[in-house]
Amino acid sequence: MGDFYQFAPVRETSLLINRPPDRTQTPLRQATISHHSGCRLWHLFKTVVLLEDQLRARNDPQLRALLDRVRNGRQTQQDLDLLNENIVGRSQITFHDGLRAITPLNRTRWALNMEAVVGWARFNKRHIRIFVSTHTWRNGTLSPNIVARTIGQGDDSACKVPGVFFYAQGMPVVVNKNIYTGLKVVNGADFTAVDVILDPNHPGYHLADDVTIHFGPPLGILLQSEETKALAIPSLPVGTVLIRPMSHTLDSTNSHFKFLSARCTRRGLPVVPAFVLTDYKAQGKTFVEVLLELRGNRVTNGEPSRCDFTSLYVQLSRCTSLRGIKLLGPVRQHDFIGNGLDPAIIDGMQRLKNLAAETRRLYEDQGFEK
Repeated sequence: MGDFYQFAPVRETSLLINRPPDRTQTPLRQATISHHSGCRLWHLFKTVVLLEDQLRARNDPQLRALLDRVRNGRQTQQDLDLLNENIVGRSQITFHDGLRAITPLNRTRWALNMEAVVGWARFNKRHIRIFVSTHTWRNGTLSPNIVARTIGQGDDSACKVPGVFFYAQGMPVVVNKNIYTGLKVVNGADFTAVDVILDPNHPGYHLADDVTIHFGPPLGILLQSEETKALAIPSLPVGTVLIRPMSHTLDSTNSHFKFLSARCTRRGLPVVPAFVLTDYKAQGKTFVEVLLELRGNRVTNGEPSRCDFTSLYVQLSRCTSLRGIKLLGPVRQHDFIGNGLDPAIIDGMQRLKNLAAETRRLYEDQGFEK
């Protein structure tokens, strides 16, 4: 198995953490029961092979050494100063040459992705289409401000459909939902947007020579990837899959929509541009050049919270070289120096390392060593 310097499942606790349940909760929450059932099963596994080599950074000893220090909580002021030499001004950011960005903030992702689509499309001389998802309110009095705030709230882990989808033919996209699992059209999968099928009920209005806005989603979007290139689905171009719009209910029980006085149904594509990803969805991906935002995902009195350790490590370890890492803003000292893993995760990792050492010893004792 690979290392566990990654995020736990969304809204769940890592299986490495085996804390006693809080007996004051009567009855226990289902999530607590499921977690401890999973922990019991997890601890039945005793044969462990732990892979710890940093393959992305195998050709950059300097980045490998930095990641090793971060993993062990031994970051230095020199490391921090080195990272802060790579800050890029907002006006200097261009995505047409393969740059990708990672941020813990959905709001930053939404804004940067819109800018990225426009810049990428104009560099590649592609037409830009803006699809505003349809929003249908059940009842209640609506003000223009409520409508604007609802549309402006994009996709997140709870809502798979963005309020507004910027599109240009050929751009990279990521799917937000498991749609065709057998075809690997799943949440977080990368694709190239081949084309859209326009809905005649949502005609386009020209905002500029190269920009058209539609007040409603297309009938579908055709996507292509290495995994789909051998597909031949009837009535579709070879190598493509079709994603159709879906509906999602928005209401005030979602913390991002507390301002809603009535339920609203949003209908649009569960697809977003892939120029900018959250730190969570960046897991497992590799970039030659990447723009990072090393900060927390909450703001108090205008000040960002401390960068989560897992976000720090995941972001820094996505790139193949230290030279390819750029920063959206300066990394504060408390975001980096002394930032380490939760002690419970460290204990869980140590247990795995001990099991891996024992597995190796047993393997070698049986005469299978080289």
